[in-house]
Amino acid sequence: MDERVVIVGAGPAGLAAAWEIRRAELDPLVIDRADAVAASWRGRHDHLRLNTHRMFSHQPGVRIPRRCGSYPARDDYVAYLQEYSAGMRLRLGTQVDRIDRTDGGWVLALEAGSLTAAHAVIATGSDAEPVLPDWPGLSSFGGTVIHASRFGLDSSIYGNMHVHRRQARQLARAITGSRPAQWPDMPPSTASVTPAM
Repeated sequence: MDERVVIVGAGPAGLAAAWEIRRAELDPLVIDRADAVAASWRGRHDHLRLNTHRMFSHQPGVRIPRRCGSYPARDDYVAYLQEYSAGMRLRLGTQVDRIDRTDGGWVLALEAGSLTAAHAVIATGSDAEPVLPDWPGLSSFGGTVIHASRFGLDSSIYGNMHVHRRQARQLARAITGSRPAQWPDMPPSTASVTPAM
């Protein structure tokens, strides 16, 4: 075997697994197709913040520093994960195409070559590949549809943001039958929303 333990994915889950396995006095190899740890976090919109308090969001063994605030911003969390990964064996920029069982372990087919391991941990996350469902009526919808992973990244759809906010309000009103008091009035829009129920 080339490795005792290989972890596929250098995001929060993969790094947490590596930390815990290292506590058992093993030295796992962490592989990720991206060129940096926490790649999915790096790719999120720049206003993103954790929606849980930092006291409940830290990795095993290392708390998120107070300087990051109660709800750390994306860049603070990425820097925290980068620092957390220091000292771990990382093989970044390496695509794992397939993993198959072999005698006594696993064989990982890489873009260039292969790697064998007694144990393999898959920690690529549930949102490694965005999936946009094929909703009925999607092909005839006249608006712009984006996956949540693209929110805040595609500036071409934000030219008239108040229209999008108004549409969201109209949809919420149609679903709930009420108008929340905290929503300020917005300029009128030519857009309309017909909710599909």
